[in-house]
Amino acid sequence: MRVFISGSELGFGFVVGRRLLAEGHKVAILTSFEDLIPNLTKNKLNPVLGDVRDAEVQREVAKADAVIDVDTPFTFPRKRVHVSRLRPSLLRSALKGSGKPLIVTSHAAILGDTGAAPLCEDARLRPLPGFAWLPRFEKEILNSRGVRGVVIRPAWLKHGSKPSSLLLSTGAWIKLARRFRRGKFVHTGENCWSAVHVDDLADLYCVALEKATAGTILHAVSENISTQELVATIHRGYGFKGEPSGISLTDARRTIPSAERFTYSHALSGDRARALGWIPARESVLQEVERIARDAALVSRLRLPRTECKEK
Repeated sequence: MRVFISGSELGFGFVVGRRLLAEGHKVAILTSFEDLIPNLTKNKLNPVLGDVRDAEVQREVAKADAVIDVDTPFTFPRKRVHVSRLRPSLLRSALKGSGKPLIVTSHAAILGDTGAAPLCEDARLRPLPGFAWLPRFEKEILNSRGVRGVVIRPAWLKHGSKPSSLLLSTGAWIKLARRFRRGKFVHTGENCWSAVHVDDLADLYCVALEKATAGTILHAVSENISTQELVATIHRGYGFKGEPSGISLTDARRTIPSAERFTYSHALSGDRARALGWIPARESVLQEVERIARDAALVSRLRLPRTECKEK
């Protein structure tokens, strides 16, 4: 099968492309950077230079047997989002009437604050601020006639990439831990976060390509962890004495102005994806968090720039 990939051509798109090649597919990948072409070509990913709106790119999309868009559309700071102008919608237009698979990437923010119980794909949609357009986006893809539209919602915490994307996700908790010399969670720390390793996530795109039917939504979640567990791991990684403890939202805001968002839960159920044949098998997010905290502690003690630290 010839698969066209768009999004993150030297990031997650590259990972998905290599996974598809390993399964015997031919892969074309969109890039807007000419200097990336030699590296993509060397890795047997056929680069297509341009923008998805270009006529030549549209022709390449139409020739593909399937299309995968691996990135949630970036809409900040737009106040009004025209879904029909987003990259996945333009890809859908190029495939109109073909019956071919179109797998696109949504966001866990569409479900808002989930509470501690993991939510399934059919749960009520309550998008967080800035994501009100997501339900319209998903509906357009899922209800497309003549296209096998599939939506994947990755877990809130994605880990396993290099450099680690968790550095951004865990930065606030690390900052609080360093400020108080102790792991700190806001309130009780019972709120939960969904997580998935990028290699497991890439596996799900391959499974969805082969098995997901039109109109399917899949949560890419290998585990759900509490903030208490996350903070305890940071505490242990730094080698702090005593035990992690809670902090009021008011006190947390003195260090992290946006601390309220760390009281939300983003717990998702991955049962539907598993029923389809997806088997996540990589390490837990907590193992990577502990390595990040341990390395950060070493940098802090030696007072070296982070770039001078070598991976262990």
